[in-house]
Amino acid sequence: MVATDLGPPEPEPAPPLDPLTFEVPEDGSAITTRTALPTGIEHADVYLLVDTTASLRDEIDLLQRSITGPEGLVSRLRTVIPDVRIGVGTFADYGADPYGSAGDGDAAYTHRLDPTRDTAAVRAAVDGLTLTNGVDIAESLVPALWSMATGFGLAGPSGWNEARSESPSWSECEAGAQGWPCFRPDAAALVIVITDAISHNGPGEVESYDTAALGAAPPTWSATRVALEVLGARVVFVTTDGGGDATAMAQTLATETGAVDDGGEPLVYAAPSEGPTDIEPLVRGVSTLADRRYAMSVRLVTLEGSALPTLVTSVGAAPMDDATLGCVGFEEGATIGPDQRLCVEVGATLDEDVARGIFSGWLELAGDGRRLAARPLRVTVP
Repeated sequence: MVATDLGPPEPEPAPPLDPLTFEVPEDGSAITTRTALPTGIEHADVYLLVDTTASLRDEIDLLQRSITGPEGLVSRLRTVIPDVRIGVGTFADYGADPYGSAGDGDAAYTHRLDPTRDTAAVRAAVDGLTLTNGVDIAESLVPALWSMATGFGLAGPSGWNEARSESPSWSECEAGAQGWPCFRPDAAALVIVITDAISHNGPGEVESYDTAALGAAPPTWSATRVALEVLGARVVFVTTDGGGDATAMAQTLATETGAVDDGGEPLVYAAPSEGPTDIEPLVRGVSTLADRRYAMSVRLVTLEGSALPTLVTSVGAAPMDDATLGCVGFEEGATIGPDQRLCVEVGATLDEDVARGIFSGWLELAGDGRRLAARPLRVTVP
């Protein structure tokens, strides 16, 4: 039986950053403006990606008992990040011999819940997790991460063939949102994987799939790593194999996705045990990412085909403090901790080939190359 207490009322989330708006001069002269971006992680989409094969019975039961309530995972994460949304996905393996069994419910990936602040919806998604088979030892984590990050389906007997954009069962993502879960463009993407097994197609061609057996070529780790980098996701692990091969692979995957502490140690934790601290590893991973220091950089992010890059001529760190904005100057690549406001400069000029209108994008603050925060940008061509 699972708990039904949803915990304390949901607090008001931190409001999104106000857009930076300005108009480019009609005479073609350049304009430079400033804004501030907060360090740390104030907005995050946390995605629980859970191995549902039979050996995870105890961990799934524990997650179902600990997801909500006054000291549950949802409540604890809200004390770490002011605006946190939680989504849920699962993986087992391709439903074909010798990897898995479609008849037993095996699927290489299943997206179950978009990141949300709705505690009852998170509760329902976690309560709905059921055990599958996963015939061999290795599972389909790498293909699952690729599908999650790209929003594409998986070919072959994956049990998950549709792309998000083509699925009649799911709404379209909002503009700029990414991946199957529709990770927000102005929030950090944090993934927590719970597993006890290595993955097929892992780093170094470990346990590679037989494409002939599947009738398709599942994603490789190199392709998945690129997809996670484009998404800006950091992947934290909770492993239950006692420090074996699954833990070793998890350390590699966490490191290559930037899920490390200030000392560069990968955020891979032993499985939670029953008791009052049973969800501590999951909370600790998110807390470490929210509180650590990062090498900071700023970049412009736009929708595909946008004319904004032809208008914005420069985006970067402002070297001087600005008392009016309440921000501090910094240099690109400087290592900075949370609870700061960094000054950012944006330069723009009119392009005669761009029609009149309002062009939108985001000013993204990246820590070690992956999104921490983003402020909407709107530039008007008069």
